[in-house]
Amino acid sequence: MSIPFEGRYFSRQEVVNGLRIAYTEWNPGAPKAMLLVHGLQGQSHAWDPIADALAAEYRIVCPDLRGHGESAWAREGYWTANFVEDLHQLVQRLGLAPVLYVGHSLGARVGYAYGAAHPAEIRGMVLSDAGPETPAAAAKSATKVV
Repeated sequence: MSIPFEGRYFSRQEVVNGLRIAYTEWNPGAPKAMLLVHGLQGQSHAWDPIADALAAEYRIVCPDLRGHGESAWAREGYWTANFVEDLHQLVQRLGLAPVLYVGHSLGARVGYAYGAAHPAEIRGMVLSDAGPETPAAAAKSATKVV
């Protein structure tokens, strides 16, 4: 059985903020970079069909945010500022800036904060399916320990 898109990307990892962050990379030799950031229940491979199409023109990096996919869990937490700093260090380490940032849901919310904290690293943004606020009840539900 073949895995869709197998052989079209590289599975890689970097240690940032003391955590192992996994990511897929497509077309690493392209001069322009794009960062595709998944949503709350997602991981890097959610972007495979889109990354495959965009890799014709761009170097595509799809990270697994901390605590998602193949990336390490974090005792420090999963606050927006943590995600932003992880991505900032990853972008710096990989030499992606200025990067086109594409974020879905949680990835879009992180994108707002990333752009505000590191505007010089962003060439442009596409943000989908996220508002600027999380209702208190939703935040409490998402962080509830069962």
